[in-house]
Amino acid sequence: MHVIRKAGNASAHDSKPVPPEQAERIVRHLFDVLVRVAKRFSTKPLPPVAPFDVAILRAAPKQAAQSRQQLLALQRELDRLAAESDGFRLQLSEAEAAQLALERELAEQAREKAAAQETADDALREAREARERVKHLEAELRERYLEQQEAVRASEEASAVDLPPLARSEADTRRDIIDPMLADAGFSVAGGNLTVEYPIEDLYIDYVAWGTDGQPLAIIEAKKTERSINDGRVQAEDYAEALGRKFGRVPLVFYTNGHDVRFWDRDAELPGGYCYEARQVEEYPTAAAMEELIRRRGKRQPLETTELSDIAARPYQQQMLRAVSERFAAGHRRALLVMATGTGKTRVSISLVKMLMEAGWVRNVLFLADRKALVRQAHSAFVEHLPGSNPVNLLANKEATGQVYVSTYNTMIDMVGPTERFGSFDFDLIVVDEAHRSIYQRYRRLFEYFDAAVVGLTATPRSNVEHNTYRFFGCEPGAPTGYYGLDKAIEDGYLVAPKLFRGDSLFMRQGVKYSELSSEEQLEWDMKDWGSDESGDPLEAPGEITSAEMNRVLYNLDTIRQVLAQVIERGIKVGGADRLGKTIIFARTQRHAELIAEVFRTLLPPAAGTRCEVITHGVKDAEGLIDRFKDPASGLDVAVSVDMLDTGIDVPEVLNLKRPGFGSASFTALC
Repeated sequence: MHVIRKAGNASAHDSKPVPPEQAERIVRHLFDVLVRVAKRFSTKPLPPVAPFDVAILRAAPKQAAQSRQQLLALQRELDRLAAESDGFRLQLSEAEAAQLALERELAEQAREKAAAQETADDALREAREARERVKHLEAELRERYLEQQEAVRASEEASAVDLPPLARSEADTRRDIIDPMLADAGFSVAGGNLTVEYPIEDLYIDYVAWGTDGQPLAIIEAKKTERSINDGRVQAEDYAEALGRKFGRVPLVFYTNGHDVRFWDRDAELPGGYCYEARQVEEYPTAAAMEELIRRRGKRQPLETTELSDIAARPYQQQMLRAVSERFAAGHRRALLVMATGTGKTRVSISLVKMLMEAGWVRNVLFLADRKALVRQAHSAFVEHLPGSNPVNLLANKEATGQVYVSTYNTMIDMVGPTERFGSFDFDLIVVDEAHRSIYQRYRRLFEYFDAAVVGLTATPRSNVEHNTYRFFGCEPGAPTGYYGLDKAIEDGYLVAPKLFRGDSLFMRQGVKYSELSSEEQLEWDMKDWGSDESGDPLEAPGEITSAEMNRVLYNLDTIRQVLAQVIERGIKVGGADRLGKTIIFARTQRHAELIAEVFRTLLPPAAGTRCEVITHGVKDAEGLIDRFKDPASGLDVAVSVDMLDTGIDVPEVLNLKRPGFGSASFTALC
């Protein structure tokens, strides 16, 4: 794809024509890509394929010309047959007109009945013969058209035969793929920082990338595209060790077959004697990034003896930090922490970043969250607890620089790539807030692009975490790197057990039946708009609505009023039990939320000291409303939301939650 993209950009901005031999190579690359896509995403097994035949490509213009000639000939034949068909239709029309005229004449002229009848019979016979000739011609035309279609389809099938990956030579792989990728990283023979076929100890190294101090930064072992990526691994290791003997420092090791690039940081010198296994990377690092990787060797301090900060001082929090430390020290690059809401996941992540920075393991960090409010919240926490890292909120300032960057996935996905703000080696650690399967399905590109360690945080109970999430972090299902659940947090006294109250109405439990309504209510029921069918006709009023459909189909104000009255009466109070404590009420839709807020204001007007606002993605300045809701002195004590406040929002003052249909996972994530 890299080669195709570069060639496409060049041809689009250069007035010179593309040389035929270059065009042929680009088509080869495109074919390579399409075969790989087919093999990866096909839902059915692909049959064995034949080798690529360049003669097909070179013969395409001639075949195209022949096909055009055949189509023109067919069109001419179709025009001739259509004209002949029109002539017969005209004859038929004239014959039918003559028949009608004769019939009128027979009615008026009885004397000439016999002669006219004979003439009419002849005309009718000719008309029938003409009709039969038209039918015959149309059938012939249809048959010939189907034959031509079959010929075209056979030609397409012949030209679309499945082919294997190209048997490209090593020289082609270097010229078309490896050299441009190294140039993107700033390395070239012309620039003086790249040597091709470097001789050492009777060996020839494919590529050596050099630093400004004359020391080798990396070796790149290249194989042609049809070879396995691992064919160059042992050879690359021998080359690196030979350079190490000559220069006193082993360079970084890369080996590639063009499509796949592996980075083997075999000399990372992790404390405890571990090293990193080879891993796939998207691109080659720049000279500055290579120098940083080499500089970090031997500078990493043992994490098990690194002092933990008081940012996360609780025993279970430090236990989480030690769990990640042990996993990273053993050469792993991913870890998953499952912690109940309210136990300080953000503090743990900040303390982890501080520890890894001070121990020399990481320099730059990316903190990802799926909502703007969570990004602002995390950025504020980093500013408060780790100001020396110069935290940057990329939602507010995309050009700012620092060591810790906080962003949503959507913002970051637009800032990665060879020509964008961030390269593959710009971050050493990625912290994922509220890690769950959908994140890795939708934004997998981010984690494949960055060559960084990844720590995931989630409040989802470990039994509800998807197996794919565990697999992504290299954990066994149900066995995250660290776990601190709701029950344990309550047992240890760090969280308070919730008090459950089922607040509903008879309607919400049993639904509504038309026959049981009063006459006024039945009239209102009949006048209600129940929607329309596929034809646009209004639907008839149903005879009843089940409890499950109550708030989806019928926003019953009386039901809302009864439930809110229970919230006001039963909810935990503050200010000497005179005022309802901070409360979040979850609605099903935006309209449902608006109705709840309207009814709440009639039951408990703002003049009574309690303000209620809708906080959803559909309201203006939702972020500002969240800030006011967080402020204990703002007076905004009741928030009605759909899903914007269900996870990750840190408001310790919240005392009451009202939500229909709690699942165990969502309940645990909220509490």
